[in-house]
Amino acid sequence: PPDVLAALRRAEAEAAVRLLVDPAALPIWLGFTDTDAPDDETAFRDVARRLSPIMEGVTAIWTCWNGDPHIDHQRVWRLATFLAARNPALRMFACPVWGRVVGPVDGANHDGLRRFPTAPFRDLKARAVAAHVSQMTDLIEDDPSGFRMPPNLAAHFVQADEIFIPS
Repeated sequence: PPDVLAALRRAEAEAAVRLLVDPAALPIWLGFTDTDAPDDETAFRDVARRLSPIMEGVTAIWTCWNGDPHIDHQRVWRLATFLAARNPALRMFACPVWGRVVGPVDGANHDGLRRFPTAPFRDLKARAVAAHVSQMTDLIEDDPSGFRMPPNLAAHFVQADEIFIPS
């Protein structure tokens, strides 16, 4: 069921983040379901209000890229743009996910693209990618249309350097 899958994916993301950063720095979940991220100024203002207690001292927003073909990635980029515009001290960086392997959508910003060499971190990246068990294995057998990342694509995300775009 969608709520069970959402909880599983959330736990997997948290496990991956714990591998990559300080265990105390877990993601902040805003509660939007898949393909339902907000995309209007009223919702953006509500998110800004909800995040305001933790924004003091924040200097950068790292987000998805507006060139990714996934609608949630585009919407989250627009939300991050809204938040960054409200605070000129914030720098915003976008990270292509699907747009780096299937091609970006029209109108995507890629000016100033920066590459972060990850060779020393590839074992760690592999463990973080593998933490997404429901997307990397046959854990979910009852949904033939469910997403499963092909092994060659998972290998690409581990082997390739990270790409960030100042926005």
